[in-house]
Amino acid sequence: MNYAMSFNLRAVDPTQSLLLLGLPTSFHLLNWITRERTVVHMLSEEEEELWNGVVGAIFLTRRHILVLKAHSLEICTLLDKPRAYMHRDGGDGGDNSGPSVGPAWQMAAAVHSHFFPSTTFRGVSFSRPVVRESKPHPGGPSEPEPTIVTLSFLAYDVLRGLFQCSVSVIIPLSPDSANPHIVLPPLDVEVYLVAAHNMAIPVAPGTDDGPTPRSGLSHGARGFISACALGPAGHRGVWVERRRGAVIRVVYGFNVHRAGSDDETDEDDDLVFGKEGGSQGGLMKRKDDSAKTGKWRKGQKNRGFQPGTPISAANSEHDVDSMLARAPRAIEGKEVYEVNSYDLRDDITHVALSETTGVIALGTRKGDIRVLGRSPRPSGV
Repeated sequence: MNYAMSFNLRAVDPTQSLLLLGLPTSFHLLNWITRERTVVHMLSEEEEELWNGVVGAIFLTRRHILVLKAHSLEICTLLDKPRAYMHRDGGDGGDNSGPSVGPAWQMAAAVHSHFFPSTTFRGVSFSRPVVRESKPHPGGPSEPEPTIVTLSFLAYDVLRGLFQCSVSVIIPLSPDSANPHIVLPPLDVEVYLVAAHNMAIPVAPGTDDGPTPRSGLSHGARGFISACALGPAGHRGVWVERRRGAVIRVVYGFNVHRAGSDDETDEDDDLVFGKEGGSQGGLMKRKDDSAKTGKWRKGQKNRGFQPGTPISAANSEHDVDSMLARAPRAIEGKEVYEVNSYDLRDDITHVALSETTGVIALGTRKGDIRVLGRSPRPSGV
C-alpha cells in the first residue's frame, strides 16, 4: 500500500534532532543531522473499523511518545535499538514509500491505548511535559520511585467542540542498568477530562424527546471549531470558531482550568490577550451562567462523570461516550478577534499563542499570517 500522500509532520524534538511523521499504524522518525530514518511499528491489538490517523504527537522522554489519534490516545514505548536495516530502494511492505533521505531502520513500539468512541479529533495542542525523575531515598538503599510525566492537551472535534484534558504517565526504571536503551512500557496512564466547550453533545437513542438526529448529536450547535492552541505552560489557550450560517470567524482566549481546583477559584478577570484596533478587535467577555459551574443537580440524568474521574474508567459501550457526554466544567473564553471570510480564503486554519506576552499568531487558508497584540516599534527603530 502506498502511504506517500498520508505523511504529515506531527512532532519535532530538537534535543534529538528528530521529526515525527505520522501514519495510522506506524510513524517515521527522521534525524535531520544524520538523515537517518527509523520506521516505528506500533504493536497495538486494536482492530480499527474507522480511520484513526495520527492528529498530533509529543515526546514525553527519549523513549516514550504520546500520540493522539482521531479516536484514541496512545503512549508508545520504543522497545529496543533500531536493528533491522532496510535498503533505501527496497524495504518491507508499504514502508518503501517513506521519505528517502538516508539509511532506514525498523523499531517496534508497545502501545498503551485509551479510546474515545464517539469523538473524531481533528486538531490538538500540547503543553510542555513536566518530568519528575526518580531520586534515591536518603539514608537507605531503598529502590527509587518511577518517573512521572504530566502534561495537558487541548483538542477539538469539528462538530462536538473543544476538550481540555490532563495526562499522567508513570514510567518504570530500566531493568538493566548496563543496557539503558531497554525500556519498559508505562506502569500506569491516567487521562482526565478537565473542562470542555460543547458545541453539540451525543443524544441517546430511544428517548421520549423525539427522533434521534442522524448525526447522533444534539441540534442547535452554534458553529464549528477550526483551530486551537495551548500555551507551553498549559495556563492559557485560544480557539477559533466558525459560526453557523455566517461568514464570521471568531478567536477566543481563555484561562485554563486547573485539574482538581474548584470553579470558584478559577478567576479569569485578569486575562489579557493580544488585540488590534478597529471594529474587529474589541474584547468581549462571554458569560454563560447556566453552564459556568457544570455542577451536578438533583434529578439530572447521569450521562457524564464527575471531575477527576479517569476516562478509562468512565468509558462504556453501553453509554453515549460518557467521557465527553457532559463536561465537568465549561471552558469560557473572551472574544479577542473576529474576521469575515466570504470565500473561505480568509478562514483561520492555524493559531499559536505566547502565554507570557499574550501575542496570538493566526494563519489563514490562503497563507497569510496575522499577529495580534504586537507592540508598535518606537519611532526611529
